[in-house]
Amino acid sequence: MKQKVIQIIAPCWDNKGDRLMIDALYQELGSRYYLPVPLWNMAPASQFWSPVNFYKMSLQKGKRFFQTRKHGKPSAFLDASGYQLGDPWAAMSKALSIRLLFYQYHKKKGIKLIMLPQSMGPFKDPLAASNAAGILQLADLVFVRCEESRKHALSVGCQESKLFLAPDYSNMIQPPPLSDPSTWKDVVCLVPSVRMLDKTPETIKNSYIETIQYYIQLITEKGLTPCFLVHQEEDLFLARKINAMLNENILLIDPEPQEAKQIIGACHTVIASRYHALVSSLSQATPCIGTGWTHKYQSLFSDYDCKHLLFSSFDVKEKVAESFHNIMDEKKRADIHKKLQQKGDEIRQKTREMFAKLIETIEH
Repeated sequence: MKQKVIQIIAPCWDNKGDRLMIDALYQELGSRYYLPVPLWNMAPASQFWSPVNFYKMSLQKGKRFFQTRKHGKPSAFLDASGYQLGDPWAAMSKALSIRLLFYQYHKKKGIKLIMLPQSMGPFKDPLAASNAAGILQLADLVFVRCEESRKHALSVGCQESKLFLAPDYSNMIQPPPLSDPSTWKDVVCLVPSVRMLDKTPETIKNSYIETIQYYIQLITEKGLTPCFLVHQEEDLFLARKINAMLNENILLIDPEPQEAKQIIGACHTVIASRYHALVSSLSQATPCIGTGWTHKYQSLFSDYDCKHLLFSSFDVKEKVAESFHNIMDEKKRADIHKKLQQKGDEIRQKTREMFAKLIETIEH
């Protein structure tokens, strides 16, 4: 029997977290369905299937266009956008309006739409709310990562009967251990994020870089090795900027997504401002300190029952030191590791249940 075609929509190639999500989809669904090359979010207007837009494509995108179609019409779209529906991304409203038209067109042709686990809201911006309402009303199944996102989805008219809580599914990717994990046993990985500068209040924006510098000082004083691990291309410039401000440059790496997850699993501690770097840390029971700019971070640490590891007092130096010394305490680290292992297993089971519901929706 010919495999059904399932088209993945809207991840971002430059984001290691998005690529881990895509790896998880191929891992969990690839043997059952044909999954063409994802339609990436980098050029949302030009990658949609219409005769007009096709001629705007480069040769490479033209090949991608044919690859997505040569196996027949998709049975379902999987929207893997992660977090694009909400006021923080109001600047994407034009692209999301085009995506809504795209979904409307193909929904009429009988293609199902499934919103994979993602964060949503808030929706005070009228156009952001309108786009979200349209997309969620078209969807056959909607997964959100947290209760707050669920409330935001309901606020724009999403039907409660098709709305379910489910964790981020990149936790299903469990790469093999590094050939020499001992290389990283005394390394503390710092994962910076430009979102902490362009999506946060002035108090955080003005002290974020200084906080990272202070963490590096504390790491060095502890006799450990600080290392920048870049999780998205645009963060590379931020890491280089901070490095240039230090008395002595520290190691800066930009590995492939699964290698990044391997390193996070092998290192001593993670201090991260990128959501999927924190998922990689928590799901592998690596002690971490998280910083974040939206509700998805609070819900993630709540899921793993370790909200105390999420740091927010950027303008208080004593609080920075306290958060660091707490994560370095050997007894506390052992307790954290044990709890994260237990929670990691529980959350992976919830992810399996999400995939089962997804498959059921595609098949019926």
